Amino acid sequence: MSDKPAFVSVITVAYNEVATIEKTILSVVRQNYSPIEYIIIDGGSTDGTVDIIRKYESHITYWISEKDEGIYDAMNKGLKYASGDWVIFMNSGDWFYDETIIEKVFSDKYSSAVGIIYGAVEFRFGNEKIIQWPYSLSHILKGMAFSHQSAFVRTSLLKQSPYNVHFRIVADYEFFLREYRLGVSFLYVPEVVASFDKLTGISATPSYMNYKKHLKELIELEKIYNTETNYELFYYFLCFRFLLKNAILKIIPSKIWYRILRRRIKLNK
Repeated sequence: MSDKPAFVSVITVAYNEVATIEKTILSVVRQNYSPIEYIIIDGGSTDGTVDIIRKYESHITYWISEKDEGIYDAMNKGLKYASGDWVIFMNSGDWFYDETIIEKVFSDKYSSAVGIIYGAVEFRFGNEKIIQWPYSLSHILKGMAFSHQSAFVRTSLLKQSPYNVHFRIVADYEFFLREYRLGVSFLYVPEVVASFDKLTGISATPSYMNYKKHLKELIELEKIYNTETNYELFYYFLCFRFLLKNAILKIIPSKIWYRILRRRIKLNK
């Protein structure tokens, strides 16, 4: 183990996220940790996102705005410019839980055998909040055991084995599942790493059509990795999304549905 502090690369991917990008940027540039570099990959936004990026240009190591082939293509593009020991993706609409979190995570020195460090995230549903602590790591055979926003990955590991862009929705899960099957060492840290709003930003709840694509990709992963997807939870989210689009919301306020969702998340730990 080196005595030098770990060099951390933070990458943000954005596309037409003018309403959320500034909060994400501020959460990165206000970190009290050093050394750190910040990379932003924008997909050619036309809504003012680029103007906000330029506003903080002096705090950004590298940024580019050009068309890409989707979120995971953009994330892989960001990796090409990353020179840190560790990398974390804090995409537009996501933000670090507080200004000290990177310092807290890397206050310890980690063995070179550790490939992935992960913690908890805070989900927000408007004004509603819930801390989602990771499932046991073995849960990864049924679904994501933790959120990618809470994961620091060895940069060399991700560069050697980047996101598979064939998967348009679950490439992050496929990466972690792949590394788990290969025997990469995961380390849990009891910290809340990031927050994101389930109603806005890149990590917001997907559309009905995306659920269908999501299901298709999960079935494909089952065949490749012999996993057993938690379809009960998957269909719960599907039904929840469907109900939000229907007249029942005129009778039952959305806040109540968000509370039901929060309870469901807790029950599925």
